[in-house]
Amino acid sequence: MLLTDRTRSWAAISPLAGAVFGVVLAVVVAAIAVCHIRGADYGVLSRDPVQVAGIRFYTGYLSSFSAVVMCTAATACFFAATAVPARRRDAVGRNFLLACGSLTAFIMADDLFLLHERLFPMWLGIPENVVMVFHAVALATVLVYYRAQLLRTRLLPLLVAVACFGAAQLADIVLRR
Repeated sequence: MLLTDRTRSWAAISPLAGAVFGVVLAVVVAAIAVCHIRGADYGVLSRDPVQVAGIRFYTGYLSSFSAVVMCTAATACFFAATAVPARRRDAVGRNFLLACGSLTAFIMADDLFLLHERLFPMWLGIPENVVMVFHAVALATVLVYYRAQLLRTRLLPLLVAVACFGAAQLADIVLRR
């Protein structure tokens, strides 16, 4: 019976693992192709920015740490969502976890890849403040839409997370050079 359960579990995870592998492989192949076509150094894309720039090794430690924490939180939300039974009455809980995981993953990607600081303003013409307002509106939307779900759970972890997010945003604005 245990072997059958493991086989079923792997069968359920296997398409997701294959999809993730396919996306990662496609990104690497695309990066190699673009670098080759543009005559750019692939090492600039693949190596650590601190190594490429030759700057102090601790540059960006807090930013990297926050990205790891947000990635962990998003992964936990996605994983927990898969553990929620696929019954209609459990859909709100599953959707809440997916919404929180998606929002956290987006904020992590934004922070990690400098989307609101560089990509959106410079390449897409979207001002940084517009992106920050989008973050706030998305967070407020999740909090309001899932308020009943939130009130049934422990609020302290959520309050700590929101306070940390707010403090990071405030520090980004106040300490910006």
